[in-house]
Amino acid sequence: MEASLKPVTPSFFKNILNSFHFQYYKRSLAHCKFIGELFKQGAFTEKNILSFIHELMKVKDILNIHCLCIILQIAGQKLSKTHNLDGIVHHILLFKNENTVLIKMSPTLQSLIFKIQNLHLKCWIHEEPLKLIEDNEQYISFENLPEQLKQLYDLKSYTVMAQCIIDECMAVLNGFDKININEIVHSLKYINSWLHYDQVSFVASMILITLNEDQSIRQKAGILLNLFIKKGLLLIDSVLSGIDKIMDDSELKIELPRLSDLLFDITSRITYLN
Repeated sequence: MEASLKPVTPSFFKNILNSFHFQYYKRSLAHCKFIGELFKQGAFTEKNILSFIHELMKVKDILNIHCLCIILQIAGQKLSKTHNLDGIVHHILLFKNENTVLIKMSPTLQSLIFKIQNLHLKCWIHEEPLKLIEDNEQYISFENLPEQLKQLYDLKSYTVMAQCIIDECMAVLNGFDKININEIVHSLKYINSWLHYDQVSFVASMILITLNEDQSIRQKAGILLNLFIKKGLLLIDSVLSGIDKIMDDSELKIELPRLSDLLFDITSRITYLN
C-alpha cells in the first residue's frame, strides 16, 4: 500500500522556496568568487570576465549586485589596469541608493558595497579578504540564519507563491467553457487548492487576471466567485476583502482609470454581494 502524500501547505511551500533560494544564492556567490580568482590567476581572459560582468548588469537585483561586488573585490585591482570600472561601480552604488528603502539588504552586502566604494576611491590598491555567507558555519543552512536574514528571502518566495495562485485562477477560468462548472467546484473541494489557504489572495488574483480581458471573461469570473460562495468554498468577507485589495492598489488605479467599471463587470454577477 502506497503512503499518502501530505498536502503542501503554503507555510511548508514557503520554507522549501526559502531554502532553495538561500542555497542558490550561496552557490552563485561561490561561482563568482571562483571566476574572480580564475581571472586574477590568469586563467580567465579580460574579454570573458567583462562579458560576465555585463550579463550581471542587465538585471538589477540583490544577487547580481552581490556577485558584481565579489568579482570586483577579487579582480578589480587587475581589471582596473586595463579597463575603466567607473560605470560598474556607479551601477552598484545607484542600485544601493535607489533601493535603500524599498529593498532590505543584508549587512554583509551593505558592508561589501561600502568596501567596493572605498577600493574604487583608492584606485584598487588595497584588497581585503573576501567574506562570503557560507564562510560562517552556522549559516550553512537556511534554518540556521537569524530571523532578520530569513526575512530577506520571504519576498521572493511570496512572489513565487502569488504566481502559483494566479496560475491556478487562470486554470479555473480557462475551464469555464471546457468542462461542467460543477466539476470545477467538485475538483476544488478535493484538491490541494490555494483556495483553502488564502481566500483573499485567490479572489484578488481571479479579479486581477481578468482586468485586461474582454467583459465576458470578467463576467465569467464573477459567476465562478458567486458559485464558490454558494458552495461554501468562499466566504463573502473574503470576496469583499479581495475586491478591496484591488481597489486599494494606487498603481492599478493609474494604470486602469476605469477600474471601478471593470470591477462592476465582476461584482454584478455576484448575487451574494447585493
